Amino acid sequence: MNMQLSIDTLSQKNRDGFDDFYNIYSISFPLSEQKSKEELLEMLHSPNYTVFISKISNKTVGFCIIFHSFKTSFYLLEYMAVDTTQRNYGIGSKLFYMQ
Repeated sequence: MNMQLSIDTLSQKNRDGFDDFYNIYSISFPLSEQKSKEELLEMLHSPNYTVFISKISNKTVGFCIIFHSFKTSFYLLEYMAVDTTQRNYGIGSKLFYMQ
């Protein structure tokens, strides 16, 4: 697959792609492990979370949510998923390694 993949950050000021992100999130994890849409929106305000999204042609096709503590150098990959139609093209690897 020949694709131009970009990685952006979702934030309070930049919510472009949130709906696609939420759709991928909601089908990728069991309901018992999901945060509510409101909790995910709150993460965009929190300095302890970073939400990276991968895009192809301005469509969000994958994401990862990182928790980080400023008191320690602790980072946690909390969630990561790729759209089911875009799997096996290396999108997850690019997100993981931020390439």
